[in-house]
Amino acid sequence: MQFWRLIHQRELERPTNTGRLIPDAIPIIWQRKVPNPALLAQIEQGNMALLYPGDSTGGTQANIEHCLIIDATWQEAQKIYNQSAYLHSMPRISLEGYTSTYRLRRNQRGLCTAEAAAYVLIEEGNEQAGQTLLQRLQQWQEND
Repeated sequence: MQFWRLIHQRELERPTNTGRLIPDAIPIIWQRKVPNPALLAQIEQGNMALLYPGDSTGGTQANIEHCLIIDATWQEAQKIYNQSAYLHSMPRISLEGYTSTYRLRRNQRGLCTAEAAAYVLIEEGNEQAGQTLLQRLQQWQEND
């Protein structure tokens, strides 16, 4: 599974950003008025799903090769989603039943970006990569 991170500009400056812990993730800076052409082209191929809360829709595990994660605070992620019509028709992956251990941000709700990616990997059958990412996050939190 190839991860893509749609990053809010403010997230780049935050020392608490966990998205950077995801190995080989493709970073894309979100711009409201000018969507990234490479991201749009990848979405058009039909093999990318958006990791976002709500009902999982469309796509099967077999044809989803790329996962787009909105890398931002929850409030910013909602803004990005609401203002980016191209995200609305994407197949969606939703994670339920996981509890976050991430505590470096106030008002944290849900999973942080690294945890979300780890649990997608685990659910996709790549337990080792998911657990490695969770361990990397734990070590990072302990050192911060």
